[in-house]
Amino acid sequence: MQIEVIQIGEAYFSQKIEVPNNCTAKEAIQKYLPKKISQKLSSDFSLGIWGVNLDGRFLPKPESYRLKPEDRLEIYYPLKCDPKKTRKVKALNQASG
Repeated sequence: MQIEVIQIGEAYFSQKIEVPNNCTAKEAIQKYLPKKISQKLSSDFSLGIWGVNLDGRFLPKPESYRLKPEDRLEIYYPLKCDPKKTRKVKALNQASG
């Protein structure tokens, strides 16, 4: 079956890959992602499906979630800065400038 793997941010990519039926999200990243992409992944990412984290709350964890045809598997990285602080600094700069 075919799924899409997407990463947004500095190293954006979108890649459709073929995975076997009953493949988990973790297996898809470890075994079926092309090597040129998997080599660029750092170790501090999490996974989601269509904007929902695979964290065990609403959806199972990556090692348990069975992918479905046409799923969009998303790779998330921790934020580099706090968006609230960034907006505050930007607003202060605009007000004083």
